[in-house]
Amino acid sequence: MQKTVQQLNEIFQKEIPSMECGRILKEVSPLGGKEKAKAVLASLQRTGGKLSDVMYVGDSITDVEALSLVKEGGLAISFNGNAYALRAAELACISPHTFPLEILAEVFCQEGKKGVLNLVKKWPNTLERKIKEKILTFKPSPQLEITKESNLTDLIKKSEKMRKELRGEIVGKLG
Repeated sequence: MQKTVQQLNEIFQKEIPSMECGRILKEVSPLGGKEKAKAVLASLQRTGGKLSDVMYVGDSITDVEALSLVKEGGLAISFNGNAYALRAAELACISPHTFPLEILAEVFCQEGKKGVLNLVKKWPNTLERKIKEKILTFKPSPQLEITKESNLTDLIKKSEKMRKELRGEIVGKLG
């Protein structure tokens, strides 16, 4: 996994900045917490959508306001999030791969928040055989749980550990 991280660092820190498309990255300014929540609302206003149509995935303190907003009607997911994101989300996804998010998004589009929560309660037992086999190839195996006061401490420990393994110790500690 470290070799992959090193290769990605090489691509994002050296190769892309030297390319024409690297200019786009230089011109993008990241959004802070309030701006992310405002962006969700602005998107809904432009599209005529409802909060129940939104699945928001966040991982840090800058996602807390958007996660809290979306949780009121849509689906708020912490993906390898830190303690701030986990406290604001209603669902924790702890995984070395984004594939579980793809599954959640598909179920969300077809069955809404209720369908996703039902899937998570039985994770991974209700998955189709081929999908379950693919999920089980990831090490450690992806974990999906509804966040509750009773499991929050354990989820924070596991999620922050995954965060540090994937991002490195320094970046993994960021808010």
